[in-house]
Amino acid sequence: MPLPSIDTSAGTQPVVLPPQPQASAGTPAAGSSAGTGGITAPALARQQATRDAPAVNTNLHGAAAPGEAGFFAKIRHWLSNAVTRAFGSGYTLPDPIQINLPSRGETVSFPSEKLAPMIDALPRSQRAGAAANLAQTLAARIERGGTLLNQALSGQLENVSPNTQDVADIMLFLDVKAEQAGFSFIEGSFSIEDPSGYLARYLDRCPERYQRTSSHLDEHKSAIIDGHVNNHRGIDIPRGPNGLGSDKGTVLFGTIPAGPHTARRLFLKAENYGCKLSTLLPQRDLVHRGLAPGANPDRKIWLGADLDEAFLHMVDFFKTRGQGSAAGTRKERIPDAVKTAYANLVGSLPSDSPTRAMLMRDGPLTKCGGIHVMLKNIRDAEASITDPAARQRFSGMQSAFRAAIAAMPDQSHMDVRIGNEVIFDVNELA
Repeated sequence: MPLPSIDTSAGTQPVVLPPQPQASAGTPAAGSSAGTGGITAPALARQQATRDAPAVNTNLHGAAAPGEAGFFAKIRHWLSNAVTRAFGSGYTLPDPIQINLPSRGETVSFPSEKLAPMIDALPRSQRAGAAANLAQTLAARIERGGTLLNQALSGQLENVSPNTQDVADIMLFLDVKAEQAGFSFIEGSFSIEDPSGYLARYLDRCPERYQRTSSHLDEHKSAIIDGHVNNHRGIDIPRGPNGLGSDKGTVLFGTIPAGPHTARRLFLKAENYGCKLSTLLPQRDLVHRGLAPGANPDRKIWLGADLDEAFLHMVDFFKTRGQGSAAGTRKERIPDAVKTAYANLVGSLPSDSPTRAMLMRDGPLTKCGGIHVMLKNIRDAEASITDPAARQRFSGMQSAFRAAIAAMPDQSHMDVRIGNEVIFDVNELA
């Protein structure tokens, strides 16, 4: 509709707009732009816009981020995404994790609690990827560790110096062998048949090797082995997927000398922390006598790291006192029940009894004696009793000791066993 004309020639005469028709039901109101209505006056338009506008939420929460997610939910979502972008996503491990070993034609089950610390040792940004590849990583390491161990035991590596990865892979292979034998543990030690000392010398050639304090197998540490004092050694292993299981950070080892009826063996134990700064440190002569002629010197001190490890090792030492016989451990400590029963058997005999003297030969209750010494002493004592009735009485006195032995979870290798350690002979590792 054309706009009405306005006569401006009248000077001061007021402007008159044509009358607007009255709105009826179904007809747009005056001033509406719908249909054929006229132009709405500015004041009326403002009133209408104010009336028709949606109500404004003056609450800060709703004004800042209206909608059902809300301001704080969006902040949490943003922070979560930022953390993931910066540090990576989380990870999960199946329990147990299945590790396929193609060359051995078998699959190994490994408890995830022993493997999760390997992943946790990494920066968070690397954990998800490492967890996804862990089974493949461990499979390659287990295969390699088994090969290295058998080559070392057979003397094929007499001129080779291992690195920390070689040592870690061998320990992983031994851990797998323990799992397969049904001897899963977090805290424990190994006794490996090493008749020619090849494995001991192989590990001793590691450039990261050092002599250290140890609370294990005290009586053996004064023996002369391969031309040196049999001080225990340590090799610290970096943590991560290429390290040790169960959150361990170092390998302790020392030779168990051959006995009248036993072959030479190697004591091996994964521990939580290293001990380069030990009570051996100021004893220069003892450290020197602990090295074979021509052997490489101990690794140098890394003051910051070694100081931290020494402190943590001390704390861990006191924390674990008295736990050598705790359920689930596989340490070389004599089980408390066995030790008590044997001591009671000895104590039940007269102090001047020849049988009692035979039972105490070779230190059966010491750290280096143990079950194999106890059993041999009992056999020899029984054989020395000529009176059948006396022999029968002595046999009856052993009932508590025999019951304690029968309650042990592992009764293999009783001819060399000290306590609850995991024991392998060479043919079992091939």
